[in-house]
Amino acid sequence: MGTKVLSIDIQADRISVALLESRAAGIRLVESEEQSLDTSLVSLPDTLADLLPETLLKIDRTFSRCVVSLPPGIFSYRTLTLPFSNKRKIDQILANELESQLPWPAENLVFDYHIIECSRSRADSDTRVRVSCLRSEVLERYLSILNDCAIDPDVVIPGSGRAVALQTAANLLDSQNVSGCFILFCQASDLTLYYVDKESIFYNRTIPVKSSGSSDILLQAVKHSLIFCSESYELGGDIPSLVLCGDSNEITRWQQMLKDVLPNRVILYELFDDERGFVDLGDSAARFSSGMKSAVAAGMAELKHGCDLNFIKKVSDFTVFYQENRGNLIATVTLILCLAFVFGVSQWQQVSRLKKNIRHLDMRITEQFKETFPGVHNIVDPVRQMNIHLNQLKKDSSFSNSGKSALNVDLLNAISKKLPSQVDIELTRFVRTEDSLMIAGSADTFKTIEKMKQSFKQIRLFQEVDINSAAMDKSIGRVKFNLKVML
Repeated sequence: MGTKVLSIDIQADRISVALLESRAAGIRLVESEEQSLDTSLVSLPDTLADLLPETLLKIDRTFSRCVVSLPPGIFSYRTLTLPFSNKRKIDQILANELESQLPWPAENLVFDYHIIECSRSRADSDTRVRVSCLRSEVLERYLSILNDCAIDPDVVIPGSGRAVALQTAANLLDSQNVSGCFILFCQASDLTLYYVDKESIFYNRTIPVKSSGSSDILLQAVKHSLIFCSESYELGGDIPSLVLCGDSNEITRWQQMLKDVLPNRVILYELFDDERGFVDLGDSAARFSSGMKSAVAAGMAELKHGCDLNFIKKVSDFTVFYQENRGNLIATVTLILCLAFVFGVSQWQQVSRLKKNIRHLDMRITEQFKETFPGVHNIVDPVRQMNIHLNQLKKDSSFSNSGKSALNVDLLNAISKKLPSQVDIELTRFVRTEDSLMIAGSADTFKTIEKMKQSFKQIRLFQEVDINSAAMDKSIGRVKFNLKVML
């Protein structure tokens, strides 16, 4: 007997229920039911309360776990950037971070999150977290309806094809060897855009079809969402493909319209036509409609690896096990603590010896530092401080003898900085040898040439500066000179 999962997908216009079983041969769809909802006169929760019991009457209740997908419109999503990736720290501060970005107090929210593995142009210490949340009163209303039908869900996730998007991306990213893709899940009631990279949902937005108006407005909303996501995650010129999937009867029309307005490659993909998304429909083949895709995909995800989110925090199996075996566990833990104490004492003695050796080495390092650099009196970290002083000495030593190895542009830069701005000097010749520099030009007076010589002597790259010749050229009314500089 395999593991069975009951998957209930609640959307704005219908309920889909699928019972799946995992066996050695694969996943099999045991039973499925679908019921349309009319919310024109009555709210969705009230309509659900009336029709859910009737739908579940036809489903076998022998299952191990239950997954419920709720309408996407009741959820809010935020992406937070945090300076750490420790999950315990994230759990502690997430409520406060959310409260500043949502119109409801944190105590009135139920939320879950997953860490986005993203390092594009970001410091390694930064972590992006994609948070999904909904008001607790809304969740309690749906749970109350389910409990009235004797359904106690183990997992509650956002609907609108989230599980379909994750499985679709996993299949396509493996086969096409790309880092990410956009997925547009099309339904009669709404369009939901996902960006999935490395099997994690980085971005999602649900656009209601009826309230958005014309097709042009919907297309613009999708286009703006694609641009926003591309800029937020710095996708650059590498434009990911847009994959269309879902159960809308107009999905082909959406594909053609999106091709006309988007630079992305727009393709259709049917998860359950791919052998990697294969489900044995068994006797339920005749009742498997396109509206069952979200329910079946959510059940598959729970059977394979578990859903990525869960808004139900139940008592774990470990807690139940502890309550049943408390006495034996306490005795075992006591014995372990005694053994750990004995082991700890031995380790403490060894650590004490090592610390003593470290203190002795620290004293020797400090003494050596004082002998080498007697002018330093404030010693905090002798090893680090010694490295700084040694590097500075190396730098000073290399700089003082760097004239021969200096670049020509460095020599010219040093000359331009040292020459007074008010002197009238024109340099016409600049000849560089291995250890000398010949400079020729003209100046307005002999005094100006002397000032230039004195300025050059202040350049650390020049060892010696001599005036080889200086004579008045009456034809131009200026003093021509030749200087020799030893590097």
